[in-house]
Amino acid sequence: MRILHIVPKLGTGGVENVAKGLTKFWARMGHEIILACSSPVSKQLRRFVHSYYSLSGARLAPPKIPFDFRAQDLTKAISEILRKEKIDVLITHGSLVKFSFSRYINSPCFAIVHGTYANEVKFMRYHPLPPSLKLRYIARLSSTFAHEMLTYFIASRKGNVNLIGVSRSTKEELVKYYVKKDRVHVLLNGVDKAFFKPMNKDHARSVLEDKHQLVLRDSVLLHIGMNWRKGTHIFIKSLGLLKKLEDKKFTALIIGKCPVSAFMDHVKKLIRIYGLEDQIICLEDVPDEEMPLIY
Repeated sequence: MRILHIVPKLGTGGVENVAKGLTKFWARMGHEIILACSSPVSKQLRRFVHSYYSLSGARLAPPKIPFDFRAQDLTKAISEILRKEKIDVLITHGSLVKFSFSRYINSPCFAIVHGTYANEVKFMRYHPLPPSLKLRYIARLSSTFAHEMLTYFIASRKGNVNLIGVSRSTKEELVKYYVKKDRVHVLLNGVDKAFFKPMNKDHARSVLEDKHQLVLRDSVLLHIGMNWRKGTHIFIKSLGLLKKLEDKKFTALIIGKCPVSAFMDHVKKLIRIYGLEDQIICLEDVPDEEMPLIY
């Protein structure tokens, strides 16, 4: 089967790792993968791909770059691929499902919806950001949310399109905003058990301590993602309560770097207020291969 896999930028993060994992899995099953991506793709991933389209016009050396879309926008680029390539199924992520609306495709289409912004839109007024940043963030997020829901609404009314929610709550949120219920399915994300697997905790701890020159004392509490969407500020407050109520000894490990300095300043202020300077360790840049050790 020939699968056209249109993926988001392949950086680091949950969505990107799912896209990489699916590409490898389908290739190992014997399917022919045509990958379309707007960012450079690693050589390790390209070896699983039959054809690779560089939608950004990046000068790479994949197995084949049939076209250079440097002067075209993404929509035109995808339409050109669909016009020239014969595919059996199109698989996209999130609002990229809009590319299934092309008149050049009659094949089945699936869009993996990794979540919606429903809860964030609902609770964004509580985000600990300065008013100017919060207003700008609210405007951008609300616009994005409305656009994505409209895209899903239209997609669910096309005969060849199905949406795959990665959780039951995602499906519930889509249906709440009038996406057709019978066009939304739930498939929970899988895990690569050759990558994430049981290991000796003491060994993992010593490797991390040696590599990052740190000391993980007592019980270790883990928080992934330094930003308000992940509730880092709430995590810090919870640690303050834990320390006050239980007087329990622990080390809190926070993974990730927040791009908004104002939020970082807020988190640092909370750490000082609750007296947690000696119990919190922040690691900003952690490669994917270290995550099993951390977990």
